[in-house]
Formats: sequence, structure tokens, C-alpha cells
Amino acid sequence: MYFNMDFVDFSSDEEDYVQPDIILREEQDRRERPNHMFDLSDEQFFMRFRLTKQSVLLLTEQIEESIKPKALVNDALTAVEKVLLTLRFFATGNFLITCGDFSGIHKSTACKTVATVAKAIAELRPQYIRMPDGEEALSVKNKFYDIGKFPRVVGVIDCTHVRIQSPGGDEPEVYRNRKMYFSINVQVVGGPDLQIYDIVTRWGGSTHDQTIFNASRICHRFENGEFDGGFLLGDSGYECRAYMMVPVNARTHAEGLYNESLIRTRNTVERLFGVLKRRFPILASGIRITLREQNHHILLWWIYVSNVPPSPNDPQGDKRNEQIKQQEEAVNKRVLLWNEPNAEPAAMDTLKMILGGDNCNVKVKSRLLRLR
Repeated sequence: MYFNMDFVDFSSDEEDYVQPDIILREEQDRRERPNHMFDLSDEQFFMRFRLTKQSVLLLTEQIEESIKPKALVNDALTAVEKVLLTLRFFATGNFLITCGDFSGIHKSTACKTVATVAKAIAELRPQYIRMPDGEEALSVKNKFYDIGKFPRVVGVIDCTHVRIQSPGGDEPEVYRNRKMYFSINVQVVGGPDLQIYDIVTRWGGSTHDQTIFNASRICHRFENGEFDGGFLLGDSGYECRAYMMVPVNARTHAEGLYNESLIRTRNTVERLFGVLKRRFPILASGIRITLREQNHHILLWWIYVSNVPPSPNDPQGDKRNEQIKQQEEAVNKRVLLWNEPNAEPAAMDTLKMILGGDNCNVKVKSRLLRLR
């Protein structure tokens, strides 16, 4: 077959070709990561991370298998760097982007790291959370007795609210407490030396303290008589039971002395909350992570801080011991009365006896009285 080649168009298609837009890959942001373990002195390190270098290395050794990278490629974070980033977040209660800038990493990496390390620390709970038994229980009873002359005390119980962001979901109002902000109501059973013997972190801020206790495992253990007649000391938010001692409406001198002894002994759990929230402001200012599971893991960080003994080479140990001693002396000079506004003179005389004649402000509900 013959084709007439004069009618064939051999023109090029170059004129109709459109050059596609070339999308260049964004250059990876590689920041210089500071080495805080070597760049900071012991005192500077403790001020920024709230733990000593020895304590950080001990913690890293315990959770290293859970947090270490599979391979040290692409500038992967080491186990120590992950722990330091998480400690910085706990110690400041700041935004993740700020903590990431402090450690030289991106905000998304900081979020994943905090979640991973917090979960690994929470898994240490069985090693540190337990009620005293045997000879240890006898020693605990003696220490509590030395504080306020209250016998057979094996623990003091109280709840505290830790502010969180709105968790969202179907029932966010479960987490709104009586002060109208979202929180987790954390139940803690404390010891005489500011230890934590038991902790419950799964209840929203609207839940009453007694409800949390009734549903807890520690309640059933006391109901079954596992602690050989030992007492728990609680505040007026708890129900008085055979093993739970709470304040009474004092009408006699003996009942007043009972209340004074109970308040002084139970004060250790209040100090425990104060020390932890002062040391780790994230517990006071609020947790800026919306995932509920991560919030529970962060709260279980308390168990490590409170129950692990300080290292023998702790440069801040003597200083902190002196601060604790000063706090104990201050506690002995402050007594909170929950009586009627018209306080009886006998109550003031008792306070003078307790305070050794020192001048102090005593809060009696709606007014301040100065003892002289």
C-alpha cells in the first residue's frame, strides 16, 4: 500500500510539552544536641532536671531495654537523651516544643519520647509500690508514733487534684472537679518519710475521695485484715471504719487531743504532695498532653521520685535534708483548726502548749487569731 508522505506531519511535540513542577525534598532540620551530662555542673544539672546525674544513670539502666533505639542511625536519640528530655518536661511543665528546643529535637519527637519514657517508668511500679509488712511495718508504726503519738499507723491517705487539659470524648465532664477545671483525682497512701505505699490515678476530678477508696485494692486488703490491726489515717472526707481513723467533732478535751495527734501524724501526706508539686511543677501547673493513658503514666512518675533513695554521692543531699528539717519545724508551728468561728479559750491554750509559746497565725475557718 502506498502512503502519501506529503500529508504526514512530522512536527515535534515539544511545543505542547509542559515541564512538571519539581518538588524538592525539604532539607532535614539537624540541630546540634547539647551534652547536658558533661556540659553542666552537678548543681546546674540538678536545678534543670530535679535529679542528680547518678540518679539519672540509675534510672536509665533500669529502663534502657524499653527505650533504647534499635540502631544508632539517623541521629537516633540515646537512652540517656530520652530520659533527660522527659525529666526536663516533668521539671518545667512546659510545652513540648520548648523542651524539644532545649534538647535539640523536633516537637513530634519530643512527644513520642515523653510517652515512651513515661510508660517505661510506670512499668517499674511493682518494684517500688508496696505496703510495709513484717519488721518494716513495725518500723513504720514506730516512726508514725514519734511524729504525733498516734499508735498502730501503717499509712496516711489523701487525694490531690492534678490539672489536665480537657480529655474530650463522650464524658469529659467526669474530669471537671468542684473548682471547675479538668483534673485527675489521685489517691496516695504515704509513709512517714514521704514515701508512696499505694497510688491510684484512674479517676476523674469529679469523683469523691471515698468512692476512689472503696473501689481500690488497698481498701479490700484492709477489709480482709491483711495489716494486723494497723490503721490508716484520713481526713474528714473519708468514712470512719475499724481500720480508718478520721477527725471527730471534738466536744471534750480527750477528743481534741485525738484530733491534734491525728492531724500532726497525717500531715506527712500533705507534705508529700507539696514537695512533689514544688519539685516537679508539671503536677501543679497541669499536664499539657490530652491522651489519658499518657497522663496516667506521667502521674506514676511519683513512685520513682518518692521511693528511690538518694544516691550516696548526691551533692544536693545535705542541702535537701536541711530543707526537709526546716519544713518539719515549720509544720510543728502551724496547726489548722476546723472548729466553729468562736474558738474556745481552752483550744487556744492547747495550741500554745503545742507550739511552745511561739507566735503564729492559726486559721479558724473565717478569721485569723494571733497567739501570744
